[in-house]
Amino acid sequence: MPEISFLEALTILALISGPIFAVLVTRFIDHAVDRRKRKIAIFRDLMLYRRIPLSSGFVSALNLIELEFRKNKTVIDSFNELMENFSKEWPQKESEQHQLMNERQTRTTALIMIVGGALRIKTKMVEISEGGYIPLVWHNNEQQEREKNRLINEILNGNRVLSVNLVLPENNNDQG
Repeated sequence: MPEISFLEALTILALISGPIFAVLVTRFIDHAVDRRKRKIAIFRDLMLYRRIPLSSGFVSALNLIELEFRKNKTVIDSFNELMENFSKEWPQKESEQHQLMNERQTRTTALIMIVGGALRIKTKMVEISEGGYIPLVWHNNEQQEREKNRLINEILNGNRVLSVNLVLPENNNDQG
């Protein structure tokens, strides 16, 4: 059996390991690209729905932050601050409600800024807090829905009385 030289052995090793190494590098790069795409999708949804915080798109994006940004302490800290605000009980006084909503808006804006910064996407705070479009009718509907819920809760909690008037139907003898 002929003896294989060192150079021939190295060539055979390169022929076998080269394609394997290339596949591993490609998979690593694909994984990194996919991870970035998922993070950008979260940022996009946060920006897209920032004026509609009760939308399923915004809530879904928030719920994915812990998963996709788990290694980024700055993002997670900002996320936790916002979640702390969301977990506060809704105040009864209107002035406290406005204060809570302003704080919520500030923390949401900060989170979006931090997520964008983590992705090296430059945004201005004013673009986040003042930008985006929502039709006035959507905003009005959301306000009306909140007001209805508030009134229903007051009735259910015994803080408001619901008066009911019974009206008997008129007797119509012209059937026939």
